[in-house]
Amino acid sequence: ALSAVAGFYRELMPSPVVVTLVPLGNSRSAGLYGTVLRPLRPSAQIFFGGAAESFSLGDDWLATHELFHVGNPFLTSRLPWLIEGFTTYYEEVLRARAGALPTAAAWGELLSGFSRHCQPEDGHSLADDSARMRQSHNYQRVYWGGACLALRVDVAIRRRSQGKRSLDDVMRALRQRGLQEPLDEEDVIAALEDAAGAKGLVRAHLD
Repeated sequence: ALSAVAGFYRELMPSPVVVTLVPLGNSRSAGLYGTVLRPLRPSAQIFFGGAAESFSLGDDWLATHELFHVGNPFLTSRLPWLIEGFTTYYEEVLRARAGALPTAAAWGELLSGFSRHCQPEDGHSLADDSARMRQSHNYQRVYWGGACLALRVDVAIRRRSQGKRSLDDVMRALRQRGLQEPLDEEDVIAALEDAAGAKGLVRAHLD
């Protein structure tokens, strides 16, 4: 996971990144949950079942997800549709690129998440669900609704550039800009739509 994420962010990845593995309770699960600390102390904590006797972390999504957060762009406010949604997209993409997850399995995970959470639920837009995620606890909708948007933007960028550019380039550019000055939502939307050559694509998806 560290290699995959560092390869993605390249020189923009902070160093060092401290990773702490914490056994928790009597669970036998490999990855329970994780958290990151930024920006002063780039680090990730991965909590796993304290009663687990054996498990393989080679294809586990949790470490890739949490470590990708370390390189997220700095923002003026929380944007879960971007920070969690795009990270959810890349947790699958980067594992497949690294060979930790078969390509077909990665596409299967994406399709499963999109089919359940890409469309509005209960009449609420992704923008609404993102803004009230911590109150509604509708995390899956925001994570996978944002991942669905990430795929749409990625495909649009690749089509426009005939495969010469991708969402990877935009994410690195946003990271670079955020290191100079935190970005707001309109900055992010403009950068994504400019790269995709599709004015209104992001806003329409959010709305």
